[in-house]
Amino acid sequence: MLATSNLMIRQTFKVSKLTSATTPSRIMSTSRRNSFIVAKRRPPPVASVLNSFRPVINQDVLINNNALQKSNCHHFSTKSSAGNKEALQNQLVDFFDEPITFLASESAAKQFPVDSILVYDNHLLQVLSKGKVSKDGGDEFGINVKAAHSSAITWAELILHLLNWCRRDDEGKLICDAPMFAVLAFAPLLVHGGRSYLMNFDDHYWKRKSLSLHDIVQSVVGMKDNEKLTRRERLHLYSLHHLFRNEHAKALSVLSNILELCPGDAWALSLSIDIAEVLGDKKSAFKCATSVASYWNERSQRGAIGGTVIPGHSIGSSLIAVGLASGGRYREAELLAERTLTMDASGVSGIAAMALAKVYSAEGRASEGASTFTGHGVDYYESCGYLFYDSQMGGIGAKFIMDRDGANADRVAIRLYDDHFARIIEYSGYDGGKNGSVVIRRHPSKTSRILLETATGAATSIFGRLFGKTNNSVNESNVTQGNYDMDDIELMDDAIIGESEPRTVEDILTWLPPTVSVLVDATFLLFRLTVSGAIEAGDDRWHILRFAWKHLHDIERKYETDTVGNDDKVLYGHAPLARIASALLLDNDFVQVSHRDDAVSMKIEQAVHKLGQLMNISGSKTVVGEKNEQLVEDEWVDIVRLLNEARTGWARPSAQPINQLSIDIDTDGLALQSFMEHAICHAASQTDNYDSLCIARSVCSESVTLRANSPENWHRYGIILEKLGDGDNARNAFHASVSLGTGEGGRIGS
Repeated sequence: MLATSNLMIRQTFKVSKLTSATTPSRIMSTSRRNSFIVAKRRPPPVASVLNSFRPVINQDVLINNNALQKSNCHHFSTKSSAGNKEALQNQLVDFFDEPITFLASESAAKQFPVDSILVYDNHLLQVLSKGKVSKDGGDEFGINVKAAHSSAITWAELILHLLNWCRRDDEGKLICDAPMFAVLAFAPLLVHGGRSYLMNFDDHYWKRKSLSLHDIVQSVVGMKDNEKLTRRERLHLYSLHHLFRNEHAKALSVLSNILELCPGDAWALSLSIDIAEVLGDKKSAFKCATSVASYWNERSQRGAIGGTVIPGHSIGSSLIAVGLASGGRYREAELLAERTLTMDASGVSGIAAMALAKVYSAEGRASEGASTFTGHGVDYYESCGYLFYDSQMGGIGAKFIMDRDGANADRVAIRLYDDHFARIIEYSGYDGGKNGSVVIRRHPSKTSRILLETATGAATSIFGRLFGKTNNSVNESNVTQGNYDMDDIELMDDAIIGESEPRTVEDILTWLPPTVSVLVDATFLLFRLTVSGAIEAGDDRWHILRFAWKHLHDIERKYETDTVGNDDKVLYGHAPLARIASALLLDNDFVQVSHRDDAVSMKIEQAVHKLGQLMNISGSKTVVGEKNEQLVEDEWVDIVRLLNEARTGWARPSAQPINQLSIDIDTDGLALQSFMEHAICHAASQTDNYDSLCIARSVCSESVTLRANSPENWHRYGIILEKLGDGDNARNAFHASVSLGTGEGGRIGS
C-alpha cells in the first residue's frame, strides 16, 4: 500500500495548502490561476507535482481497483492488465492523472516512486509547453541559450532519475524500472532527429559506454508487452519502438490508438502532432486533435476558485488549436488559441502561437503575422527553447515579415536567420569551423541554479520557485550575471569543453546539435531569401548549410545501414521534408534522388534537385554555364512540370494526366506550400515557356485569392502577368502590392 498511502499524503497536502492560512509566497498560480500550480517536495511529508486546482480524487477510488476503473476514462482504459496489488502499489498518477508504473518499490539508489514522479511532472510540463513554463536558465550567452538551458535543467533531472531506476540483473541484462521516464526523455529526439540522431548523440556527446542511451531505449522497448504496465504505457512503448526504427507513420498510428482510449493524454496528443509535422501529414494532425476535442471541451468548466475539471486544460486546448489549424478550421483554431492565451499566456503561448501562425499564413494575414512573430508577440515563444522550438517560430516570423515588407524586410529576415539557424549550426561545429569535430560547451551560469550532482538535489525544480524557495546549495561565488551578445566569439570559445574534460548532462542538453527539423526550416528560409533577392546563391550561408547537411548525411548513412526493417534503404525515410530539403543543396555524390513516378514527395525531390543545380546552390560540378541555352530552358520547364504534378496529384508528362500519384505528403503545409509556390514562380520566371507561365499564373491566382492581404503574393503575381504580356493587370498587381505593404512585395526573378 506504499503508493496508495503516498497518494493520500499528496491529496492531504494539497487540500491543507488550500484551506490553511498560507502566505502568498508559498502558493502561487500562473496566469488566471489556471495551470501550473504545484507543491514543492520537502521531507516530511513527500508531495509530488500536483495542480492545486485539479479535482480531488476520492481516497476510496485510489484503494479500490474496481472503482478505479469507473472513476474516469483515463483509469478505465489504462488500468494495469496484471490487476494485482503489486502493480498498484508502485503506480502513481502524473500531472494529468494518468497512471505511471514503477516496476520496483525502490530504485537502486534507494529512491521511492514518489520521489521521482515530481521530476517526471516537471519535465512533462516543460516538454508540452515547448519550454515555456521555465525561465531558470542562465543568461550568460544570450536569450536563445537561456531558453535551451531552461529546458536542459528539467531534462537532465529526468535522465538522472531514469538512470537511478536502471539496474542489471544477475545475467547482466539492463532493466529499467521506470519505462515511461525513457519515453518522455527520448521520444522527442527520435521524432525530430530520427534514430541516427540519438545514436550519434549517444556515441559522441553522452559517451557512457557502461550505460548508453540506446541501450536504455532498447531495454524499455523490450517491456512493451509487460503485463504489469497499464495498457496506455504499453502502447507508448510500442510507439517508442517504432520511432527507434524510424517508422514514424506506425508510431503515429499507435498514438492515435492511445488518444482513442485515453483522450486526456496530452503527452500522446503533443507527440502525434509533432510526428504529423515531420511527416507532412496535416490530416492526421487534424484527426488526432478532433478525436479528443469534445473530451477537453466538456471539461472546460471552471469552479468557484478558477480551476478547470481537468488539469492542464490550457495545454490540451492549445494543442487542439494547432490540429484544427492544420486541418483548415481556421476560425475555430484562432478562437481557441486566443482563448488559451487569455487564460494562460505564461504557460501555453508557444503552442498557441503555432496555431496562430498556421491561421495567419493560410489567410494571408501578413501584417498580423509579422507583428505577432517579430514584434510584440516574440514573448510568446522567445523562452520556448525545448528542441529549438523558438528557432522554428523565429523562422516563421522571418517569412511573415518578408510577406509584409518585401525587399524592405531583407535585413531583418537575414538577421532572424542568423539568430535562429546560423547560430545553431555554428556552435555545434556543423559549419566545419572546428574541422567537423564535436563541440561541447558548458552550460551558462545563472542567478538561481538547480544542482544535479545528486538525485535528491535534482528534485528541486522550476516549480519550487513558485513558492519562493531557492536552492541553498548554490555557491553564490560562482554565480555570474549578464546578457552577452551572441556575436562575442571569444566568450563562446571560452565555454568549450575539452575532449578529456568532464561534462554534465546539463551541458550536452543545453548545446544540442541541430536536428533534421532545424535544417529543413533553415533550408526553406534561406531559399526564400535567395529567390527574393536578399542574398546570392553563392552566399556563405549556403556553403555552411550545405556542410551541415553533408555532415548529417554522413551520420545518417553510418547508423542507418544496420537499421532493422529499413527495406527501401532511403535516407530520411521517416522525414520526407528532409529528403526534399537536402536534395536542394547536395549533389549526386551525397544524395541519390529517386526516379519513381508514383509518389508526390518523389516528384518534389526530383524537381528541387534540378532547381538546386540550376541555381548553383547544390555544390554540383555541373553548372549552368556548361549547358547550352535550350537545355537549361528545358530543365526549368521540367521543374515547373514536376512541381505542378506534385500539387495536383497527377503525373502529366503530356497534355493529359495518365497516372495518379500516391499522396505521401501534404503540399499545402505551412512550410512546404510557401516553398513550392516560390519554386514554381521562380522557375517559370526563368523561361518563356507559355505552359510554365500559365501554371505559375494559376498558382499566383490561388495565392491572391486565398491570401489577398499579402503584398508579396501580389508582387509575384505581377511578375508572372508581365511575363505573359498582360501589362495592365500586371501594373494593377504591383499597385496592390505597394498599397498593402510598405514597399514592393519581393524581387522574384529580377
